[in-house]
Amino acid sequence: MNPRVSVAADAGLHGPASKPPIPPRVGPCFQQEVQLSEPTEQDIRERAHRLWEQAGKPEGREEEFWHAAEQELRNEDGSNTLRTPDTL
Repeated sequence: MNPRVSVAADAGLHGPASKPPIPPRVGPCFQQEVQLSEPTEQDIRERAHRLWEQAGKPEGREEEFWHAAEQELRNEDGSNTLRTPDTL
């Protein structure tokens, strides 16, 4: 038997024998799932137009303003400044 293995096993270096169970999610804060509302096309259009006007009405950047408006509307709940799969 390798002495290093037995020392590690005896010292409990491999973590606890068992983990405590995770309690079920119950209670008023878990009864309702958070639903993130998607902005409507009209909401995005109006916000994009406002952003476009604020930027001096530049030509050829419609898609940029559309995406910026969409992102702003999705972030209005204030939880994150930028939503990515890691921050949802």
